[in-house]
Amino acid sequence: MSTFDHPRIRLRTIAVIAATLLLLVGARIYNYALFHTIAEMFAVTVAVSAFMVMWNTRRYIEDNYLLIIGISFAFIACLDVMHLLTFKGMGLFPGLSADPPTQFWIAGRALQAGVFLIAPSFVHRRPRIRTWFIWLSVVTAALGASIVVGVFPSCLGPDGLTPFKILAEIVIIIVLIGAYTRLRLHRERFDPETLRLVSLAIIITAISEVTFTLYRDPFALMNFIGHFLRILAFFLLYRATVVKALTEPYAVLFRQLAQSADALTQSERQLRRAKGFSDAMTVIDNQINSTLDLDEIMRRVIVESARTMGADSASISLREGSSWVIAHTYRLPESLTGARFGDDLGRHLVAAASAGTPLLIDDALHSAVVNPEFASAYGIRSLLSVPLSHTTDVIGIMTFHKHRDDDHFAPEAIEFAGRLANSLALAIKNVRLYSAQRALADTLQRPMLALPKTLQGARLAHAYRSADEIALIGGDFYDALQLESGHVVFFVGDVSGKGIEAATASSMVRTTLRAFAYHEEGPAAVLSEANRALHNMFTDEKYATVTVGILDPATGELKLSSAGHPDPYLCSPRGCIRHIAERDVPLGLFADTRFSQSRIILAADQTILLYSDGLLDARRGKEFFGESRVSALLEDLATEDPDAIVNGLIEATERFAGSQFTDDIALMALRFVPETP
Repeated sequence: MSTFDHPRIRLRTIAVIAATLLLLVGARIYNYALFHTIAEMFAVTVAVSAFMVMWNTRRYIEDNYLLIIGISFAFIACLDVMHLLTFKGMGLFPGLSADPPTQFWIAGRALQAGVFLIAPSFVHRRPRIRTWFIWLSVVTAALGASIVVGVFPSCLGPDGLTPFKILAEIVIIIVLIGAYTRLRLHRERFDPETLRLVSLAIIITAISEVTFTLYRDPFALMNFIGHFLRILAFFLLYRATVVKALTEPYAVLFRQLAQSADALTQSERQLRRAKGFSDAMTVIDNQINSTLDLDEIMRRVIVESARTMGADSASISLREGSSWVIAHTYRLPESLTGARFGDDLGRHLVAAASAGTPLLIDDALHSAVVNPEFASAYGIRSLLSVPLSHTTDVIGIMTFHKHRDDDHFAPEAIEFAGRLANSLALAIKNVRLYSAQRALADTLQRPMLALPKTLQGARLAHAYRSADEIALIGGDFYDALQLESGHVVFFVGDVSGKGIEAATASSMVRTTLRAFAYHEEGPAAVLSEANRALHNMFTDEKYATVTVGILDPATGELKLSSAGHPDPYLCSPRGCIRHIAERDVPLGLFADTRFSQSRIILAADQTILLYSDGLLDARRGKEFFGESRVSALLEDLATEDPDAIVNGLIEATERFAGSQFTDDIALMALRFVPETP
């Protein structure tokens, strides 16, 4: 409450002003010098009091404006005292004309107006008190000295006010108007009552200066009115500085501390909201990354984000051709899910997609970019549409709705929605890429899964584990086929690299080997021809290792050739041994590579095991599965059938590596089963 708002205080103030007016009138009638002394001493007393209060509280006071004004009052009071002492009616300086007191008056009012004009500059920054004190001292001394030595222009002559005096008063009035304007520009930094008191004091001071331009005689009525207004102005300044500093120290000395506390509270609220959005973003990101099911991702995102933002309803619409399809909703009728609509109904979606940034509509019912029937049907009062875009492609729009007129989306919520849209758009792109890669992987894997269990004279088993979590196959491959001659061709290989790129290259190598197997005799010839073809097809120094075997089911003769691939194992009831073959250069590196081959005669029910180096390189920390474990396992599995051998090795590596493979693993076991006559 303002100091003047209480009825008793207001009546007391009016009574004091009326009594002061009567006192001044009485003094004026009795003796003008007495009236002038009372008026000037009141102003000087207020100025000195303000200086004493502000100077002694300068280390604690937070109001820079009042601090500047209060300190300056001491120097203004010095000039006013000189004005009072040199006044003609005082008789202290016999023979002195009426011009010097008028000059001191102009000097004091000029300094006062200048201080009021400069003070708002320190509202937002702390003044250097020592510098300000020195500056005021120099200016005050210069003004006083110029009057004493006769340099200051004359203000009162035989014919009354000089042109300089009138012009000086006009300039002072203009400066005071500027000071008032600057003060009002910073009104939010002031206590309301202090602002009102100081503003009114400046206005009354400017009016009093007007009266001082209209008199010809220092004892005239206009001079009396001017002095009374001056007393009233200093009374208001007294209320704004001395009274409030002594009776309301919190409001004057620590008002900015209260403002800082309010700002801190507001900042804490913003930080809590920001943390809430950040935590929600973390939760949603974890949910997005925990599955590759696109429907489940969108369902989780729309529910969690709408709750976090305080939305009353929400939806995700995906762009399909020239239409929009609602993929998921939150607190909207289930019948909308899967609905397809055009750009007219989805105007806000088109606008958000075109802008490429979040689109906020505070009045959805009357916006040109929102279909009014749509907004009215679902009670939507405001909405926020955020494009789901990756690079330059907009793949959909996420829209949040508010259903109350007085409820709108905060800036933090809009920023959160923008970051969320980026994460969701990237997730949608990744899932779609995964789906495409999975489809390609399935296509490449299908021929390998379709390998027969038996061929004439042979029983087969195979297994595959990919190091790529997306693709079911990678750079390893195997195949088996029976030629028209009855011979069985089989091979296991490994293309450099991993993932879909390696899987594509492995499919090309497998197809090439298969094609030449139909036309060439012996594994060395197959590798030579395939190598020449792959050397022309491979890029970026890609290569492939492979072991090719050709079995004659009639005799058990097995011919083997290796292009840099791990040595196979031969297993029989007596145990398993590693067949040391000559490893030639991998396929694709040199066009004219010549390959060697070895010859083995398999006994009935003898098994050959081919594998890729991923079996040996399976890791647990820094430890490799290695050949020693493979050899030990095969000793226990030597008498088992091909399926048991393959499954035993795969299960052992999975236990060892925890099903996390650093390289693809391909296994093929072929058992020679002679046909009985």
